[in-house]
Amino acid sequence: MFGQKTVKGRIIDENLDELPGVVIYSKDTVLLGETDIDGYFEISIPKETTKLSFNFIGYETAIASIPDTCNYLEVVLLQSTTYHYKSSRKVDRLRKKEFDKLPELHRAAKSKDLFLREHPCYRREFEPIKSRLDEISKHLKAKRQENRRRFKALVIGDTIRIPFSGTFRSDGTDRTSLTVFSYVVGDSDFKCLIEGVVLDKNKRKNGYNIVYRITSTNLCKYDSIIYNGRDVVPGEVLTHNMKYFKILTK
Repeated sequence: MFGQKTVKGRIIDENLDELPGVVIYSKDTVLLGETDIDGYFEISIPKETTKLSFNFIGYETAIASIPDTCNYLEVVLLQSTTYHYKSSRKVDRLRKKEFDKLPELHRAAKSKDLFLREHPCYRREFEPIKSRLDEISKHLKAKRQENRRRFKALVIGDTIRIPFSGTFRSDGTDRTSLTVFSYVVGDSDFKCLIEGVVLDKNKRKNGYNIVYRITSTNLCKYDSIIYNGRDVVPGEVLTHNMKYFKILTK
């Protein structure tokens, strides 16, 4: 029989600090509510709901499988860590090591009267991300190979376009500081494109460096633009590294 039930609880982090603003979803990504300033929440969910997702910026998502009798959830969120220069398999091993500390953290929260129970009434399983990381790595590798081919194909005199984003300066002037896009950004409707002609290309410092002279700023929607403290106007010579920054070629 369908109907609603009330679920309450509290969310803290691994340092046993309350987490306000944690967003709670059902398994089909329906927004159900969020925690208050002390990390408490109270939501109404369909009785047939079996999974809840707890999400907060900078923390790993927690997915709880809840039985019918579980109406008070106490959850510890783990901080999301960036693991540089480690394989996806190693990343998951390190994440699993932190995940295995959850029972101990739950008991510690109970001993400090932050939680009501020593053990949660729901089941929470470790979610490997190896396949996701491998897919991202594969995508980035393809992007790097594409950039290498495009760099090799460029010749002196070619016309290029460099996409920028703009940030309005608050220093009393009306100038706009430009910021380059990463090479992994897809093609889109960029608000600022600077057109130039290639003067030189080199691989200094293991890069794909393009030296170009600005020929037009007509495709940039910003006024009084600067980049790295220099005026961006026709005739100026700039250098960009295609290994890291996006350059559009015709």
